[in-house]
Amino acid sequence: MRKRAVRQVREGQSPEIVAKALGINRTTIYDWLSLYRRGGWSALEAGRRGGRPLHESRTLATLRDTLLPKLLGGDMQLGEDPKDLPQ
Repeated sequence: MRKRAVRQVREGQSPEIVAKALGINRTTIYDWLSLYRRGGWSALEAGRRGGRPLHESRTLATLRDTLLPKLLGGDMQLGEDPKDLPQ
């Protein structure tokens, strides 16, 4: 979408019209134009978004491996269907 938006502006469309057509804020278009001017088309490639790291934390792994089985009664493993347990 970034490249398409920048291409449309470079072909003469108004950034405001392009933004409205794509349903995004016009400042986003100007940010993309700035990225393009500084780094070319490759600067518009989608990168990793912010947020938490992709790896599982040790705390979460500990909870998953120790606390969750206790809460589940010790007989059930993760991924098992409770309906498959003996009655």
